[in-house]
Amino acid sequence: MASPLLAVAVVSLFAMGTTPAMADDDPDAKPVTLPMEDPDLHRRLDHVLAVLRQDDAAAGKSCLDSMANVHADEKTVDGLSGSISDSGRKVEGLDVARDVLESDYEAAINACRPDAERSCGTRPRATCAELRGGSPR
Repeated sequence: MASPLLAVAVVSLFAMGTTPAMADDDPDAKPVTLPMEDPDLHRRLDHVLAVLRQDDAAAGKSCLDSMANVHADEKTVDGLSGSISDSGRKVEGLDVARDVLESDYEAAINACRPDAERSCGTRPRATCAELRGGSPR
């Protein structure tokens, strides 16, 4: 069972309408655009998070920690990307930051998917079909 502190963290990380690639602090933030090697990475993480948004107590500490890493590194990539548009030149470290963020997405999927699958096992819902690779609702 998740602690009350974890439940509060889940609500803040999985707020309705928030996608993994949205900044936490800026309500007008735009999704971070990533040239990922795996174009389905964001979609897969979003499916997992869609389940957890409906059962926020299901997310464990490992999932929450992974999502905190995703959000922190999204801010880094977004900041470096902003530097590119301001200066018009490539910023050192942006490619590395994007690689780290892509790894964070994979780690978050691996950490959060078991929690989402457990939740689906106890409460069948439409978002679980997406998680299992079925057709979206």
